[in-house]
Amino acid sequence: MGNKSKLKNKQFYKKVNVSLDPLRAGQPLLLGDVMGYIQTARKQKNHQAVAYIAGQIIGFIPKDVELRITLIESLHSIGDYSGVVDLSKQGQVLFPKREEFYAFCSAAYRELDLVESALHEFEKLIVLLPDSSKYWCFKGMCHVELGDKDEALDSFNKSILLDRNNAYAYFNRSEFLKESVSESDSQYMEQVLRQSSLSIQEKIYFNFALAYAYEVAGNKEREFQCLLDGNKLVFEQRGGYKHTEVSARCDKVIQRFGRYFFESAPLEDHKHIVDPIFIVGMPRSGSSLTEKILSAHSSVHAGGESVIIPMILTQIKSEMSIENLLWEMEGEQLDKLIIRARQLHEKYLQSQQLNSPVYVDKSLNNYEYLWLILKIYPRAKVIHTYRHPLDVILSAFRIVFNHGLAYSFSLEALAQQYLIHERYMVHWSKMKPGNVLSFSHQDLLADQRGQTQKLLDFCGLEWEESCMEYYKSGSAVNTMSRHQVNKGIDPTMKDKWREYEAYLQPALDIINDKRDCK
Repeated sequence: MGNKSKLKNKQFYKKVNVSLDPLRAGQPLLLGDVMGYIQTARKQKNHQAVAYIAGQIIGFIPKDVELRITLIESLHSIGDYSGVVDLSKQGQVLFPKREEFYAFCSAAYRELDLVESALHEFEKLIVLLPDSSKYWCFKGMCHVELGDKDEALDSFNKSILLDRNNAYAYFNRSEFLKESVSESDSQYMEQVLRQSSLSIQEKIYFNFALAYAYEVAGNKEREFQCLLDGNKLVFEQRGGYKHTEVSARCDKVIQRFGRYFFESAPLEDHKHIVDPIFIVGMPRSGSSLTEKILSAHSSVHAGGESVIIPMILTQIKSEMSIENLLWEMEGEQLDKLIIRARQLHEKYLQSQQLNSPVYVDKSLNNYEYLWLILKIYPRAKVIHTYRHPLDVILSAFRIVFNHGLAYSFSLEALAQQYLIHERYMVHWSKMKPGNVLSFSHQDLLADQRGQTQKLLDFCGLEWEESCMEYYKSGSAVNTMSRHQVNKGIDPTMKDKWREYEAYLQPALDIINDKRDCK
């Protein structure tokens, strides 16, 4: 790709000129310069800018493999999974031997909860690369989600046969098909785990695979030791948890966005595209189950974990050259930020092509941004899902989250983050009591019908029996809870922490400093 190629699309200049100074509209632009802007935006993790610019020039150079991959990756980062599928399908036609385009397509289909389509992509990959242990493993994961246990087990076993030390295959087989792990499998994994040649990631997966196997065997001591070892590796890998900074930020936000902020002049009222509902809380607090119940209603569209609010704030800070921390902003600057945030959020909702009047956003960390959400949408409904703190901690500690959530890999950090999240929610509930519902996972397990009615009443929704049979709906659950949620209510999960109380003492000590957990 020569950097002397020139672009002459005036609309492209016009739009890029707004967001990427100092491009000059109407003047010939070297293609190499544009690629430079893309690389700069990638380094800044400005995925929206990358997606926009790359999307404008891919038509000029459709056979540029790296540009196409960059564009697909950026679209995936901003949640445009349909766009990922379209570009990947084009890539398959242009480059039928490039595995990336089948892999991207399958990943996007899984995010869209089109598991059968994802499975079809993995089957094409296996035709292309029949000895790929990795893709046999991914095929097995699709079968798990489709409820095809025999097919899943065959795929995981094939993956392990092709690569005896495929830690990820052992991990997934142990997590989803625990009963299939034999004593000899556990012994082999223990033997492999002692090898010094293993990568950190392989050690992580083998530790968690063993923990799941020992859970079935009833060996709690060895199970929890493997959890401790695996979580410690992830915690160190992801840079730990800066509790002091996170706690101080919570204090600053609560102090800045108090009663005076909410009682000050609201935005000019106008009719919104949809009525938004925000589900917030700690991971493993019952949020996915709550979303699934709501999404079974005919008036509700489930938006999943969009993380659009922090992305909007990042974009606005860049647009307005804001250097202050959010809680340091005052007056006109803060007003402009709020107005712009509403514009961008409503634009995002328009892009979702919603056919339902109610939209649910389940980005759990939105509890940090409720000052903005409740200012943009004064009548928004916020559902705070919660359960016993040690049930949350135990459940999160048993999961390898794909990204972020560094605190979830330490018992102490989990307890600290739980208390911080609780401080946020106590504050927002005091500031906007009519907007916030505290929704207990334990109560839902004990009284599904009564609590479902309570949930629908709060959201202003009429009763629909489909919400009781939410697991039959086709709505997507794209979180680590998808397998539990799709099985229906499981009352045995209540107070599970008591079986592991002796091992949870580090977390219990921290929690007990603030509240009575018994």
